Amino acid sequence: MKRQITTSLLNSLRNLGLTDHQAKIYSALVLLDQAQAKELLGTLDISKPSIYSSLASLEEIGLVTKVCSKPAVYKAVTPEIGIRLLLDRQEKAGEASLRELSELEKEKIKRKSDEATWAIYGRANIAFKLEDMLSHAERCIRCTLSGTYLRFFLPYAESGLAIKMILVTNDETIAKMATARFNRPGNRVCVISPETILEKSAVMLGGNDIKELLNYDHYLDLIVDDRETFSIPPIDVPFQTGMYSSNRNMVLFSKLLGNYFYDTYLP
Repeated sequence: MKRQITTSLLNSLRNLGLTDHQAKIYSALVLLDQAQAKELLGTLDISKPSIYSSLASLEEIGLVTKVCSKPAVYKAVTPEIGIRLLLDRQEKAGEASLRELSELEKEKIKRKSDEATWAIYGRANIAFKLEDMLSHAERCIRCTLSGTYLRFFLPYAESGLAIKMILVTNDETIAKMATARFNRPGNRVCVISPETILEKSAVMLGGNDIKELLNYDHYLDLIVDDRETFSIPPIDVPFQTGMYSSNRNMVLFSKLLGNYFYDTYLP
């Protein structure tokens, strides 16, 4: 029977919140349909006290029921019900943890490290940081971005936040979507082509030679509430990299740099 309960199954059940013993016992009961504790003791490499304590905890979770008292016979609920119970349990635990952690975050102690500057590597980490910053915005968002990142901003089009946006794209569909969604009182939005911003960058940085180094297909410059900034430079790199900072001087520098484009293009 041990060969039929795979390591991958046990790992998956552990990822769903079961202990190693719980995972083995639940899997064994699914295979056996029902069994007494002594049968489980004879087939699983688990001590007698651990068998009984794990059966009790599985009953409490709802994965195991006792179908006979003397002698005690245990039966597993169907896998469909069992997995649904575990997923529901995980979801509730996640929601409870998020509530508690959010309260802790509100009271966190400010340290100098809170004003650190970090490099953020990879698309998944960049996406997570963008979502985190935007979800905590309270007053305003200033951004110059390629169409690649527009999807992160769309949920905030009608949030009441003051949004300054320069969208860099040649895609007319994306341009029309952004203009329609963000055309709200208090917002300032415009769309420019990568070629146009490339010309302006060359002027600002002092020569046409710089054009060969720049690529605005994945460009982003974001400031949230004048308290934190995140930027992805307009250069080709093999591994996407962004720079985040809550340092006041870095935020101010990012604002000054962004103002060149805002003053040029925003109505």
